[in-house]
Amino acid sequence: MNQKYINIIALGLLLIGIIWVSNTDHTEGWKRVIDVIKEKEFQGVIIEKYIDGKNHNEPIAILSNNTKINLWYFYNDVNVGDSIHKQKGTTSMVVYREGKYRKLDFKTSIEKRRSK
Repeated sequence: MNQKYINIIALGLLLIGIIWVSNTDHTEGWKRVIDVIKEKEFQGVIIEKYIDGKNHNEPIAILSNNTKINLWYFYNDVNVGDSIHKQKGTTSMVVYREGKYRKLDFKTSIEKRRSK
């Protein structure tokens, strides 16, 4: 087959893929992400945080009890030395810093970014 025809077919398949992906409802996938977040439970002081370049640039925090957590969209909202707590069955975590606390909600953050 002529290279010209192969290129046309490849371009057509690429366009079909782009159209399919842009018209796909990803709601179920995000619901699963929220369900996974609800299953997590952690508590501790952040002793290290970094962007994991080997794992899709995931924002990671290491807690004082050696628990490794994904910070999702809250990387810039927490600091080393902050105490954090998340109960199982919830989508929010509490950040304690210098005698004050703040609640950060994963579900709300995800929904805000999805609506943009």
